[in-house]
Amino acid sequence: VLPTGEDAELCARLRSHGFAIWQDRRMRARHLGNPTNLGRFVAKEYWHALGMFGTVPGGGLDRPFLMTLLHGALLVAALIQLLRGEPGWLALVLVAPALAVAYRGMTLQRRPPVGWGLVLYLAYFTARVAALPQAAAIGWRWWHVASHPSRRPR
Repeated sequence: VLPTGEDAELCARLRSHGFAIWQDRRMRARHLGNPTNLGRFVAKEYWHALGMFGTVPGGGLDRPFLMTLLHGALLVAALIQLLRGEPGWLALVLVAPALAVAYRGMTLQRRPPVGWGLVLYLAYFTARVAALPQAAAIGWRWWHVASHPSRRPR
């Protein structure tokens, strides 16, 4: 069972069976209980990331997943360079957040707050990178059961 992302996984399965999924921007969703500080935001994004592998078997390599992989690779590269005594490479950790802020600015047709945007996307992608090992284990178990109906619990 996926702890999060079940809506995206359901849509991916429906698409794979020929159903159309469409979005109506007139519909609004209201999420209650949004995080009130950066620590809670990171914890929430870590939890959300636990279901990130739910759509991968169906070819669901979405932008957040790919950007998480990019951020993880750049984070490792920056840490290696820092250990080598070259701290200038730490700017690499801002590449994925900067791309996300720029993309958000293009899609919203307005300039987002760059400073806070970088902070929040840095926290967002770092939380997702931290969740990768646990998310991969959950995704593997889910895919293993989902792809073999005889292994489903009764």
